Amino acid sequence: MSSNLKNLFPNIDDRVALNHGSYGLLPNCIRNYLNKIRCLHEDNFLSYIDNGLIDDYQNAVCCLAKLIGCDSDDVVFVRNVTTAMEIALSSIERAICANYCKVKRIVTTNHEYTSTKIMLKHYAEKWQVDLVVIDIDDLTTKQISHKVLQIIDKDDLLLISHITSPHAELIDITTLVNSIYRDCICIVDCAHTVGSLEIAKEIFGKAIFCFTLHKWGYFPRGVGALSVPNNLKCYFKPLVHSWFYDDDFNKRFLWTGTEDIFPYLVANKCFQFKQYLDSNWDRGLKLKNYVRKRLNSVSKLQAIKANDEVSNMLSYYFLGDKDDFARTSQILKEANIEVWFGIKNEQIILRISLAPYTSIIDIEKLVNKLNI
Repeated sequence: MSSNLKNLFPNIDDRVALNHGSYGLLPNCIRNYLNKIRCLHEDNFLSYIDNGLIDDYQNAVCCLAKLIGCDSDDVVFVRNVTTAMEIALSSIERAICANYCKVKRIVTTNHEYTSTKIMLKHYAEKWQVDLVVIDIDDLTTKQISHKVLQIIDKDDLLLISHITSPHAELIDITTLVNSIYRDCICIVDCAHTVGSLEIAKEIFGKAIFCFTLHKWGYFPRGVGALSVPNNLKCYFKPLVHSWFYDDDFNKRFLWTGTEDIFPYLVANKCFQFKQYLDSNWDRGLKLKNYVRKRLNSVSKLQAIKANDEVSNMLSYYFLGDKDDFARTSQILKEANIEVWFGIKNEQIILRISLAPYTSIIDIEKLVNKLNI
């Protein structure tokens, strides 16, 4: 992107950064603010707990709600999206034990994150229910929704991504949630949502939403969020029993043991940063169109169908064999090109993330190495 946007991040001239998230690329303004509030309160933290922490946390939750698009009463900070999903499943178990709901099957897709698959397998075995994995290979966004709705049934628990990883496919969660929320519990993995796509306000309160904030939300590493419908809030508890465990929904997640709470408190700066990026988004769209055209010219790549509507990631199947994959991986590593290039479900996938610091020069370096 333009140099004024690139200057908002740490100097990365020594590498081509085509992955996403705050892995050494936290915006300078957010990094500086995080350091400032930590230095201000770290040496007298007990005083800060009594005088200011709760107000600052609640203000951060209000900014988080604006960033996500939900009501502040319905969302809390958690460590990351995996923690959010673990909280969701353990809390649903609490609701099952209280005879509030039933879960006859757990339903998901074969394009979910690896840790999610492990988690669902554990809970399916624990609850003694079937785990149904829907094959969504080579489907469009519309076809994915249609196939899921054909399989889902009353009292199922559906866990599905808004944008899959690493395939970067968009799933129409609005259609799915509106179609099933009266009969099923739905958990949406929104690891790539904040800063990428908006969620229709009408579906908040109809599903459980689990967020990562350090990818496209530009929070520090290890910050996530959880949004819960009103009818389930009484069952949702932190994984750690601590001071406010039996308090109301928002407050019980404020303190879950001794953890670094300061990364949550930069929410206002992250919201302002996103507003600034949104004002420059026309440049981002032009860059995506350019990158798509250049990558389509690489004979070894085949675009993944449901990726078209994702604004900041482009995903491709790599058509070479595993020897080609190993050779190309080494070429990219030696060229200091950071990009998601790996194997998922026996398919080799290349995913390019377009951040504000991404330049045409970066893309040309990638294309040149892929053509070797």
